[in-house]
Amino acid sequence: MTQKLNYFLPIALCCLFAYITANILGTKPVYEYLLDRILTSNKLEDDENEMEVEILTTISNDSSLIGKEIREIDWTKGALVSHIERSGREIVPKGSTILEANDKLTVIMPKECVNLFLKQFSD
Repeated sequence: MTQKLNYFLPIALCCLFAYITANILGTKPVYEYLLDRILTSNKLEDDENEMEVEILTTISNDSSLIGKEIREIDWTKGALVSHIERSGREIVPKGSTILEANDKLTVIMPKECVNLFLKQFSD
């Protein structure tokens, strides 16, 4: 940049004019149009039902999960343990990772499986 403000006022007026025009015409923001174009050109759908959610949970001291490897646990369909926080350290979980009391799990799963997961692991 030239470190001068000679063009600041014209650019600000142009942005303001574009904003007012878009509001008067009631158009969607440009990024919404771009997203629609990408989704239709790739034949993808922006389906909220297929959305995934992230659940943060802590293993209590009396949990039945303590001492088990991640692969031994019958997880809800589509659930993925993305990381574990243990004593302030981040752990990348593997199937052989043994769960301990007070581990903070981050579990990613489809939106429709959340209630089943909460019912199954609410001990």
